[in-house]
Amino acid sequence: MPKRVLFIIPGFEDVYGNYRYLYKRGFLNPPMGLCYLASSLEHAGHEVKIIDGEAQRLRITDIISMAKEYKPDLFGLTATSIEIGKIISLASELKGYFPQTPIVLGGTHINIFENKVLEESSVFDFGCIGDGEDFIVELIDALGDPQNSQKFDSVKGLIFRKEGKVIQNPYRLVESNLDRYHFPARHLLNNNLYARVVPKKGYVTT
Repeated sequence: MPKRVLFIIPGFEDVYGNYRYLYKRGFLNPPMGLCYLASSLEHAGHEVKIIDGEAQRLRITDIISMAKEYKPDLFGLTATSIEIGKIISLASELKGYFPQTPIVLGGTHINIFENKVLEESSVFDFGCIGDGEDFIVELIDALGDPQNSQKFDSVKGLIFRKEGKVIQNPYRLVESNLDRYHFPARHLLNNNLYARVVPKKGYVTT
């Protein structure tokens, strides 16, 4: 049965303090990692939406309203270590409004600290270690079969909770043939909002 997945990036501008202008000017790039995950999900028959709160200049209240309208079956978040505080705050807000909707965290922070992230932050239901293109499809399929909790055990790279304990599955092999993945789902973004890595576009000047 098709599921709805909502990937969310909150606004990070304040993290950079006095350097926020430089961040906007040179580093506001399209979230290509999420676009690759979204493409894998779409090709597997699922529905995906990406909310980029930084590029779209959205407040948390705006993001929550959009999530209420979309009614996802899974939230997907990503974070570097400098952003993890923001992501934990966002995840806490989401849990308050959507207590039954699981949240999966990926990105460099959890790839460094692994199972410790879920041990320290109960707002995350799942963690992703390594490449996520196949992972996210396997996770959403496992979520679609609640009668078979053992399916989580077979998802490589997954961190999850089982009987009150945080479990980290074996690592997923790194895919060397990137041509096996589908092209990123750029159609889910407003590409004109980003600074670079957009075909036939230059840097944003505002």
